[in-house]
Amino acid sequence: MEYYNLKTTEFHLKRAGIMGAGKPEKYFDVALAIRNLAETSNLKSGDRLPSETQLAAQYHCSHLTVRKALALLEKEQLIYKIPCRGTFMGEKHSTNVLLKNVIAFILPHNEMYYYQLFYEFSNRLWTHNLIPLLCVSVGDAAHDQKIFELAAKKMLAGIITVPNRKYRSLYRELHVPLLFFDDFIEDLEVPYVISDDAQGAVHVARYLHDLGHTRIAFVGDLADQAVRRRFDGLKSYCDQYKLLIPEKYIKWISSHQEWSYFAAQELFLLNAPPTAVICGNDTHAAGVMRYCREHRIAVPRDCSIMGFSDSALAEDLGISSVNQHSDRIAEALTKHMITLLNGQTPPQKTTIITDLLIRHTTAIAPRPVRTSRR
Repeated sequence: MEYYNLKTTEFHLKRAGIMGAGKPEKYFDVALAIRNLAETSNLKSGDRLPSETQLAAQYHCSHLTVRKALALLEKEQLIYKIPCRGTFMGEKHSTNVLLKNVIAFILPHNEMYYYQLFYEFSNRLWTHNLIPLLCVSVGDAAHDQKIFELAAKKMLAGIITVPNRKYRSLYRELHVPLLFFDDFIEDLEVPYVISDDAQGAVHVARYLHDLGHTRIAFVGDLADQAVRRRFDGLKSYCDQYKLLIPEKYIKWISSHQEWSYFAAQELFLLNAPPTAVICGNDTHAAGVMRYCREHRIAVPRDCSIMGFSDSALAEDLGISSVNQHSDRIAEALTKHMITLLNGQTPPQKTTIITDLLIRHTTAIAPRPVRTSRR
């Protein structure tokens, strides 16, 4: 790698008008110090420099001074910056010609709502001459690794994914624009777009409570952080209004529909089965619906069922659900990715407001069966 020549750099900078005559600015000293840091630390092309905050603390200067110093080094093509990812040694290389416009969209599992979101997103991406690449990892690390390898070879323009905490260190090393959706990782400065899941669940709980339901169950995927937030919203409402949710009414399952079917079986075999079931997503709601239909449990007369995400499945089956507004999420993801590709920084957090969509699976709570006295 080519570095500054200590004897000539100052002269050339003054000659180019980058630095005025007289005593060098503070940021010039910091730029030289960072250059020396790269040499002494044996940093190679593609290695990450310390953050601006760390550099400011190390050299006892302001963030503005550090930014000027980095801009100086970037002008000399000694470093390059990737918004929200960091500053790296070396000259920024152009991406592979064949895939330079490709945005990878990674889904964690085979959930209908995600496909609906991808459809909305891809329609917007094409208008910006960007090509969407759909990847479904289904928890297979080998699938995800291939995407990361493409990114490492600079063969992707960007990545949008539901974050997996197992890949925290891999996310840190990516040199392409990265966006999260549906979840986030606290210690990573990666922009993300999420729904107000907890508040959406509060609306559901309030609606069912107003209908007279007090025996409310929950069925959801324990590994899905968005579903966890929905449960937290339900629990916060129940705690506020002193509604008890017994442990036997809480069923943590996997993402597949058949598991919600078996969860429903356990719930409706209880001596006091729930009069309402809130599901972590529409797929789970469909599984509960199937069990009720096969066992002659009338919905919503005997039990109300509420889904979450308002997928095409909920619409087809007439399931009451929470509308996450996939069009607004897709719009935000597209806007933020374009911002990153333009070298700018989008907001760290974008929250999309949800609302209820009441269809045919919710109604007033059934009255308790009265037994005659003898």
